[in-house]
Amino acid sequence: MTLTFRYLDKKAGSDDMAIAGTSVRAYTLQCAYEMGESAEHLAGSRDLPLPAVFEALAYAYEHPDEMDEIRRRDEEAQQYSLSLLPENLRRTSEETIQADEQEYQEAVRDAKRARLAGPIS
Repeated sequence: MTLTFRYLDKKAGSDDMAIAGTSVRAYTLQCAYEMGESAEHLAGSRDLPLPAVFEALAYAYEHPDEMDEIRRRDEEAQQYSLSLLPENLRRTSEETIQADEQEYQEAVRDAKRARLAGPIS
């Protein structure tokens, strides 16, 4: 069975699924949603149709292995970029990235708890 998407397409120059005609990846929307942003906020803040956001989120959650692969590739690119920096700037950047990752994980946990505790908004 071949699926046809109304709003999604492969991002130009990449295998990442994105909102057609934009550079907004399904992976990016999934990450923001997991941190607690509502689908309505994601659509409004990025000037996207709400059904496009729902389609992207559904795609992301239906393809967890693909989303994991995107995250891995993004982390590899980040590590490569860091390796090009002078030592002192690299260390500072790594500390900032580590703090950001911890903040991201906390936001995801808080958002999951909030979604389980009440109606989805």
